[in-house]
Amino acid sequence: MKKNPLLAYFACLTLLSAAVILTIHALGEKGVYFAQVYMLTPALAAVITRLFFYEKKFADAQLRLGKARHWLQFWLISALLAGTSYLFYHF
Repeated sequence: MKKNPLLAYFACLTLLSAAVILTIHALGEKGVYFAQVYMLTPALAAVITRLFFYEKKFADAQLRLGKARHWLQFWLISALLAGTSYLFYHF
């Protein structure tokens, strides 16, 4: 599987999705709360595939945190949007 990580991804995605669906059915009515985990299965499958079935792991992903200034700008804009939507909803 090291030569075909896409096949490993789809296999992992199928197994994770099947496990979540079976768990939801087994829980019955309370399984609705567990349905939110189903949305995470593609991301979990991607991480598992990169860790175990991809030669370069995360070396070629170019993951960076960015500059603190950009984090602050994003936080302030998000707070501004949340505040204005709260004001428009309640008044």
